[in-house]
Amino acid sequence: MSLILTNTSPTHPPFIFLEDVFAVVSLDRENQYRLSVFSDEAVPIFGPSLPCPPVFENPYLFREFLLVKLINGEKATFETPIFAGKRERTLDMLIKDLYSEHMADTKGPMLNRRAFSDVLADAPRSTRLKEDSRQIEFVRIGQALKLEAIVRGDAPTSQASATCSGTVFRKSPWEPNCFYPVFPDYRITCADSWNENKLVIATEEGTFVVEDGTSHHQIFDRSLQVRQLSVVEAHGILLLRAAHSSKESNRIYIFRLSNIESLDASKTRSNVKGQRLERTRGTNLYSISRSGGGRLRMCVAIGRRLQMYQWKHSAAWTTWCAPNDNDTVEGFSFYWELNLNETPSMLTILDNGYSNCSPSPGNIQVCVGYKNHWDIVNGHSNYAQHLHTVELSRPHLVAALDLYEDQEIQLLLCYNHTCHFQKINEDSSTSTDFDFHWNSVPTDIVCAFPYVVAFMNNSMEIRLIVNGNLVHTMSMPRMQLVAGKSDIFFATTAPEFFPSKTDRLAVERQQELQRLSPPASPNISPEVRPLRIYRIPITSLSKSSNSNKSSSSTESPSTWKSTESKLSVPDAPRVSRSATSSPIPPKAKHY
Repeated sequence: MSLILTNTSPTHPPFIFLEDVFAVVSLDRENQYRLSVFSDEAVPIFGPSLPCPPVFENPYLFREFLLVKLINGEKATFETPIFAGKRERTLDMLIKDLYSEHMADTKGPMLNRRAFSDVLADAPRSTRLKEDSRQIEFVRIGQALKLEAIVRGDAPTSQASATCSGTVFRKSPWEPNCFYPVFPDYRITCADSWNENKLVIATEEGTFVVEDGTSHHQIFDRSLQVRQLSVVEAHGILLLRAAHSSKESNRIYIFRLSNIESLDASKTRSNVKGQRLERTRGTNLYSISRSGGGRLRMCVAIGRRLQMYQWKHSAAWTTWCAPNDNDTVEGFSFYWELNLNETPSMLTILDNGYSNCSPSPGNIQVCVGYKNHWDIVNGHSNYAQHLHTVELSRPHLVAALDLYEDQEIQLLLCYNHTCHFQKINEDSSTSTDFDFHWNSVPTDIVCAFPYVVAFMNNSMEIRLIVNGNLVHTMSMPRMQLVAGKSDIFFATTAPEFFPSKTDRLAVERQQELQRLSPPASPNISPEVRPLRIYRIPITSLSKSSNSNKSSSSTESPSTWKSTESKLSVPDAPRVSRSATSSPIPPKAKHY
């Protein structure tokens, strides 16, 4: 990092390319110090934050503030991907030098002092034989660890508890909690979660906001038919793909979440004409980049054309300058357009990480799914790569989920009953040893490491992503995935869970009264039931929820009891889905 002293107004020095952070100090006419700090996008946010305006009158206080700011900036630069990689390589070399220096004369170490790498057999000359030996050893060690977990009672399918209170029934990690029990029986077209306790649900009768513990309210009426939506909390916007009717061309609409919260009445199609991105007329599909990245990118499919857009502000800028971020349609910048040979059926934007310079839209790759195959394309360089072809007479593509392992992109390609792992830098004719199959053709698939969840019309299957083993099956009528960005939300017409005995007695008493009451009118359809929306917390599915082995919760899940009682949501840290999720062994690295 560098410190620049100037007598002119602070500007961005165009000649500095090797510095990640630099501070510019200028002296104005009133002998006041003005500080401006510039940093690369790869540098994390560091404090203390600059005052508004960044002007200091006291030179001693300015000196202390500047020292703290520069020290924190220097520490933040070490967290960039470039420095992190160099630090990792340096530590690896130092550890190898220490090992070769102090362990060279040691022959036949004790079994309890052997490293994990010593357990593996010596690598043969052939790469295939090396990978086979790795797989055999990993399976043997994994089976031993699994047996130990079953004995302790900590396995996902075990009902024994490791507490001192003896053997009790544990709460399953996939047990759902009733989030909202009385949503109208409308056909849900799309939905997304909003923060911790809200859902935005689009139906044929309009678009609604469902909040935990309160009644749902409508934000758009049925004149605006929403076919796809995304809530981007990091940038404070709501994206919609909507039209007046099914015959009209769809467009992308952008709204501020703050304006949605302050709505007193539902809006019509005529009220939101100024919120649509006119260049996206005729959109039949869109996809956005993963949450947690520095930039928001949107890929739009208009027939056989792909268009790439990028939000002009980063997530860090929105966090620090939230009052100044009021952009909607003007916030997206157009970058490139690409013509395809076929109309795509699904899109997945791949996060390539940081390059040597700041990431740009030219480095973005998109996984495009067609009728029976997937391709990788880049509109900036006109790059195209065939990925995988489905060799079936009636192919049905379901999803393409991107997984990341050591900044290497892998895709979980799901079609018909099958899920196939595919690395984008390998030939499409790779082995199918890691494929696994569902019992029925899923409609939606969500990855929540170490599980992958598939939703069918009347059931849900949960499997381990590392080997595809089935760990749980849940059957409910008219089951449908609502949102899976953070926690998993799904809707069904099944009655909500009643974990306590008093609730069961109340329901049984109500059923008895209904049996003794006169029969209902024959004009009333028995199929008309309100939808129940359930939530499966991702913290329960993740391994981090089992980190505390000393205690076992025996409390019942939160259940809706009345409109006056608010459901309690446990305060738990969010779990990232960016984990080592692929069972395919990684390639050997050379430093």
